[in-house]
Amino acid sequence: MKIPQKVLDICALLDDKKANDILICDTTKLNNVADYFILATGDSPAHLNGISDYIMSKAQENQQYYEFVGKEGFILSQWIVLDFDRVLVHLFVKEEREKYSLAKLLNEGRNQISYKKLQSNMEAQQKRQEMQQKKELENQNKQAKIKEEKEAENLVLEKEKNEKAKLDKERKQEKLQNKQKHKQEKEENKKRKQKEKQEKILKVNKEKTDIKENKNDTFSTTVESNSISEKEINGTKLKDKKVKK
Repeated sequence: MKIPQKVLDICALLDDKKANDILICDTTKLNNVADYFILATGDSPAHLNGISDYIMSKAQENQQYYEFVGKEGFILSQWIVLDFDRVLVHLFVKEEREKYSLAKLLNEGRNQISYKKLQSNMEAQQKRQEMQQKKELENQNKQAKIKEEKEAENLVLEKEKNEKAKLDKERKQEKLQNKQKHKQEKEENKKRKQKEKQEKILKVNKEKTDIKENKNDTFSTTVESNSISEKEINGTKLKDKKVKK
């Protein structure tokens, strides 16, 4: 049975003033007088009067919400009725409530529930809701923790990936630098060998030139020596002829 909030608030006011055996009756299918009857018991007429005054004062503070219409019964009355438009509140002393058995008359609809039981049901429902909320919160925290751990893991993986990429790049650059260095050294060796070859060729050519020059010098010396010898021979022969004569 779904109870309107206004009915629950009126019952809470009754409970504040220690009213007993608060009963909510859904009469929407029984009559056109009211949709809900609220029955409650007081310890004495004075207690009933105190309850009614308290409820009326609260209703007047928020008339638009409670829609208070009027009151039947006066000081020392054993049965007071408070009219909140479609909600009627019946306050009895115990004897009067048992005498008139209004709850039995309204029981044809079978839609009755005690406020105490309703409170218990509401508390149980609230506890279930709190447990559900707690469970959802724990689940959310668990999911958040899993997400956080996953993000942390992803950060580690991303860091490792970046470090690996950086290392690969450094190795690639180092390899390229080594390759360029090797190429440069190869070119330098090639140039050095070419230079050595040129120097060797120049040396060989120089040696050949020196040998040739030496040969020419030797030949000239030989020719000169031969010329001197012939002259000496010729001179000796002339001397011999002169002596013979």
